[in-house]
Amino acid sequence: MQIGNRRLLMLSGLLVAIVASVWVGCSDDDPKADPPESSSTTTTSEPSTTTTDPTEAIGREAAEAYERWEGQVRRLYEQPDPQSRLLDELYTGSMRESARQYLEELKARGVTSPPRPGDVSKWKALNVEVRSPTEALVSYCYLDGRWTLDASGVVMDDKVATREGKVLFVKGEDGVWRSSSFEGGSRQEGVAGCAEQL
Repeated sequence: MQIGNRRLLMLSGLLVAIVASVWVGCSDDDPKADPPESSSTTTTSEPSTTTTDPTEAIGREAAEAYERWEGQVRRLYEQPDPQSRLLDELYTGSMRESARQYLEELKARGVTSPPRPGDVSKWKALNVEVRSPTEALVSYCYLDGRWTLDASGVVMDDKVATREGKVLFVKGEDGVWRSSSFEGGSRQEGVAGCAEQL
């Protein structure tokens, strides 16, 4: 009886060893099998082949320049000053002189365009046509919510209006984008047209 038990134990051990060797052999060939544990892991990645389109980058830069520019122009007309340093920062060429003359007229009449309570003004560059690394035509939408006051502070115009147009920007040697001309434009009373995209 003891010998039978001993043989049975030996056979059982042999069977376990065979099954274990077969399982190990299969797992080595199975691509889905878990990888062996390792104390360190090394990963490699392919070098990035993504390139930035320079035209796209210039377009983004010009669009951002327009949005800053419009905010500065609003400041310029809050209290018109034909000697303002902003003129040199915002305009170039004949545009600068035209803006200066208009500011002189407004100042002589005492007309101001400050923001009003609950001002709904918004603006955005809708499209940019890049003409060169230093020249871009920006199509814009501007919801104007300011009011215009006369010299005594009486409201001359308080209508909200939507303006749509194009401004040509030129980048100077100092890296600043300035307005050099306007191309076309339209004005509608109220929140209309392109203002829905703002």
